[in-house]
Amino acid sequence: MKTIKIILILLAAGLACSCLFEQEGPKMSASPKYHAIAESAPETRTAFERGDGIAKVVWNADDRISIFAKSTLNRQYRFTGENGAATGDFEEVSGASGEAEALAKSYAVYPYSADHAISTEGVVSLTWPSGQAYRESNYDPAAAVMFTCSADENLSFMHAGGYLCISLYGQGISVRSVTLAGADSQPLAGPAYVWAEGEAVKLRLLEGATGSITLTAASPVAIGASKESATEFWFCLPPAVFEHGFTVTVRDSGGRETVFSTARAISVERARMTRMEAVRIQMDGSVPTEPGVYYADGTTKVFDAVNFQLSCYRAGGQVWLRAVDLGNMRLTRLGPLPADVRAGLMSQVTFEEFAFMNPGNKTSRQVTVRVVSLGNDLITMVDQDNNYYVMRF
Repeated sequence: MKTIKIILILLAAGLACSCLFEQEGPKMSASPKYHAIAESAPETRTAFERGDGIAKVVWNADDRISIFAKSTLNRQYRFTGENGAATGDFEEVSGASGEAEALAKSYAVYPYSADHAISTEGVVSLTWPSGQAYRESNYDPAAAVMFTCSADENLSFMHAGGYLCISLYGQGISVRSVTLAGADSQPLAGPAYVWAEGEAVKLRLLEGATGSITLTAASPVAIGASKESATEFWFCLPPAVFEHGFTVTVRDSGGRETVFSTARAISVERARMTRMEAVRIQMDGSVPTEPGVYYADGTTKVFDAVNFQLSCYRAGGQVWLRAVDLGNMRLTRLGPLPADVRAGLMSQVTFEEFAFMNPGNKTSRQVTVRVVSLGNDLITMVDQDNNYYVMRF
């Protein structure tokens, strides 16, 4: 009888243990909620900038992030907080499965991608987007890569890159896309590694990265007509130093292009917003209507010539163009043109250059110009090198 009692006791204990494991099993596999906060991106204040403000990535319903919840398994989490919030909760979309290795911490990347992967050292591989979407007065949130790691369920996201604003204005121009490329063909997008180093986030582009990023609008964007109403185009960039500047290619709704560049050293820092001074553009095939120096070779290169002034005057029944280079304090003069100047006219004129302080020491050459347009107070000409000259009376 004792033997039977002992067996019954053991069986009862076994059943109790079985119930315990059944109750604990689901609890161990359940995915926790994560509470996330997005880092703000203050503007960089330099001589090239204008305006104030702080940018934040804000989340909306159904925004997704990748979380490596203390394992190398890429889990997809969905935002469940209020629209337009920079903080809120994320819940797993569906249970993830597969072989994975354990990690000491949890790692997260915004935005979500099934292609994100992580090493056991906590280094995440991702792709920095070379194609980004135009957003009015803002950058593409889908390209604003953020990263974090945490020992618990609180995620403090940090920007992995920085932000560069190109402002454009011009008469009657609708922009379809804007492409940014470094003067030294430096990599700007493509496969990359991102990781945490102390309290900082580090990012490095890998072999196979491309040297340009294109911002494309869903529909053509009519840019402002004046400098004060210039339209902003924001790029999400990995941290970079353009030692010799960069080139910008603008395409309009008709497929025409304008290219302009700067040779100045520009730095794009992590979590910083850098604004460039507004640039006036002129599309290929159009006639300049404002004083300035232009060059057209099929993809109109435009120079706003901040330190260059143009004026014209009449002398002896002829029209002269005078240009002053304020940086070098030199005077250039193109003229004279016939008094009966008219559109389409080809004319030989003399181009002279001399210093203000030494007008006797000058150089001169013959230039053939064609009058492009003629108005009551405006003459536009182009020479054999496709340099435009705009003269106002």
